[in-house]
Amino acid sequence: MIKITDENDMSSKRKVEEQSLEQGLSSGTQEPNVAAFHKILEHHEILLKGIKDKLNAIGSVVNEEQPHEAEVGQFIGYFKKEILPHAQAEEKTLYQAALSQSQLKSTIESMEAEHRELERLVEKLYQSTAPLTALKIAKDVTALFKEHVKKENELILPVLLKSKAPPLSALLVSLHDRYNLLRAGGDQALVDELDVRQIPPAMRHEAIFRMYHNLNPAASFIITVDHDPKPLYYQFSAEYAGKFNWEYIKSGPEIWQVRIGKPA
Repeated sequence: MIKITDENDMSSKRKVEEQSLEQGLSSGTQEPNVAAFHKILEHHEILLKGIKDKLNAIGSVVNEEQPHEAEVGQFIGYFKKEILPHAQAEEKTLYQAALSQSQLKSTIESMEAEHRELERLVEKLYQSTAPLTALKIAKDVTALFKEHVKKENELILPVLLKSKAPPLSALLVSLHDRYNLLRAGGDQALVDELDVRQIPPAMRHEAIFRMYHNLNPAASFIITVDHDPKPLYYQFSAEYAGKFNWEYIKSGPEIWQVRIGKPA
């Protein structure tokens, strides 16, 4: 089974926090900014854990020579629902503020280039069909994101914490608002997303029902398709009458999104 080792993650995080807190407090930074610093670090950890969990799921089914399309779809869905909105939001908030610090200009340009590279890799993953190729691309995405987060934590956030214009606490509010605006409908609950467009048609229903069977009561996931999935609805109605929820989120003309869930 493929796992992502995190032996140095916590010690590195503690070191960054200690250095940044020392810099911030010694320069008169107010407590709200220190709290904002911790909140951003915490969110980075959540995003990193989420993408690693999706990678491990791909590795598990590939190692067992099981169909991998559903797990790849969840990996892509997580990236698009969580990581991409975060990247877009920080470019308009944290990165804009960091550009006022001359020593960070080249760093910010590099970080924005990494965002584009992450998007390119995920698009490449979307086009992939071979299990081992998909796994390798997913590993590349995860490794790049891990290094990207490390640089943000160590190179950008400590400078913003020390700077008083604008306060990091105000930047966090803007980041949070923009991030939520970019996510689906402002939904605050993390919902798995399965983009079945990259799954061979003959295997799509199997992948969807596998996700449905793995749901806990009151949980749900979102499917993205390139047509109205009425045949899928009819199959659910025939096999699970009264045991599923079905809600259209988008209804064409190019894509359809449906939230499928289990009742509480």
